[in-house]
Amino acid sequence: MKFNKVAVKAVTLVDQVEEQILSYIVENKLTLGNEIPSELTLAENLNVGRNVVREALSRLRMLGIVESRKHKGMVVREPDVMKCFTKVVNPYLLSKQSILDLLDLRVSIESGIAELILSNITDEDITELESIISRHTYQDDMKLKVENEIEFHSKLYRITKNQAVIDLLEMILPLFSYVNEKYEDFKPLNQKNKEKLVKHEDLIPLLKARDVDGYRNAIYNHLKAYSEYIKQTRNIK
Repeated sequence: MKFNKVAVKAVTLVDQVEEQILSYIVENKLTLGNEIPSELTLAENLNVGRNVVREALSRLRMLGIVESRKHKGMVVREPDVMKCFTKVVNPYLLSKQSILDLLDLRVSIESGIAELILSNITDEDITELESIISRHTYQDDMKLKVENEIEFHSKLYRITKNQAVIDLLEMILPLFSYVNEKYEDFKPLNQKNKEKLVKHEDLIPLLKARDVDGYRNAIYNHLKAYSEYIKQTRNIK
């Protein structure tokens, strides 16, 4: 069992111990269910107090990387990556640049999953999407209520049947609130592209025709205001 003694650095002892445990898991190729050294063994090998090790393990447990098993002690488990991200993706806690980066990610992913959606979509899914559209409420001629946006796009994500896609995109859904608050910034772009603006109802014929390329282009244009706003904002010095 090999550990490096922790040293006094700008980061805390707990940070260093946490990194050492993670390195141990990687270097020893531990997989799900494999045991890691006991709290006492870790403390002795790292030359730190057990309270430091306990806090480091507590952090890893919160991240879902390890868990306590009866008669086995602490073992490696599969972390719920998206759950960890979801806890911190709050538009009111993120910088403007981080929000713009996530909006940019959303535009790229929603365009990229076109083939996945079209290969899985059923007539029942399309009927449900049409039902969602029938409940849409606009706050002016173009501003759709946040809950309507979320309901429609969440349904599209679920059609992929890919849990990673669903979790990742639903993690970004709270950013709709940010977009809603910044609507006056988006509005000039929407007005400029009004004739080319793609609404939810415009996507339905493409979904019915299983037109992958047509849908991909349409969903990109539907999100064009986001991408244009992102480009415009990043160009501001």
